[in-house]
Amino acid sequence: MTAMVALVLVAIGAYALFLFLVAWFTVHPPRIPIFAAPAMMGEPQEEFTCLTEDGVSIKGWHVPHNGGTTVVFCHGFLTNRTEFLPLVAPYRRAGFACVLFDFRSHGWSGGRRCTFGIEEARDLRAVVDWVRARSPGTKIVLFGSSMGAATAVFTAQSLAEPVSALVLDGPYARLDEAGKGWWSYIGMGAFSTLLAPTVWFGRALTGHRPQSADTTKALEALGSTPVLLLYGAKDHVVPRPAAERCVEATNHGRVEWFESSGHSEARFKEPERYLAVGLEFLRNNGLGTQD
Repeated sequence: MTAMVALVLVAIGAYALFLFLVAWFTVHPPRIPIFAAPAMMGEPQEEFTCLTEDGVSIKGWHVPHNGGTTVVFCHGFLTNRTEFLPLVAPYRRAGFACVLFDFRSHGWSGGRRCTFGIEEARDLRAVVDWVRARSPGTKIVLFGSSMGAATAVFTAQSLAEPVSALVLDGPYARLDEAGKGWWSYIGMGAFSTLLAPTVWFGRALTGHRPQSADTTKALEALGSTPVLLLYGAKDHVVPRPAAERCVEATNHGRVEWFESSGHSEARFKEPERYLAVGLEFLRNNGLGTQD
């Protein structure tokens, strides 16, 4: 073996190891600390724990209201239940009980790996079951961001009793496409090509084909369930053609484009419009009350 061949083999091995480590840390994300709570904002707060069908402990907060509708907020990748804290007070004023929880491998919940919406649907099903046991007869709205939005779609499709509405901020069309978009966003152009194969390492680590996580098929199966899609026009993770496929898949869906926003950024860049659009959509579907 010549020195050049040996050098090439070492380089290939180093590249493969690099891809594996990137994929491993993506599937096993660092836990972001929970730094605030509804009680710190003057809202009533109940802590709860529920168990998924595969034995994962899910932790969350319930912010009660007797308006007859509960909004279950579903956070995105690399965050936790605090992601939606700014919406708790205005939604509760509009007549909604609120539930915030941590997906597996995030926040204070159990679990050691993230599957970007596939196994997380078990977490959300467990939370929905807990809400229905805690507040019998309550109508349920699933409000998700990014990974949480995709999870909301998969979960809504799988429930025996349908939810009343979905508000989806930046759901991907298909997980493998979102993975490439994520690395394009993180990798800043040409470097993203080197990171793209981590999708296949991720498949080996999770045991799931990323192509099988297709929200368009799940959206098509939701029938007449009201759906609001929120997308940033500058989203690199879910570019406009993918977002439009999700829009087309909804039977009675509404879409709101935020021209100056990227992926799940609209609530920070246009908070007043973001809040108004969501509440208007729910009111138009007979959900919520005014105090």
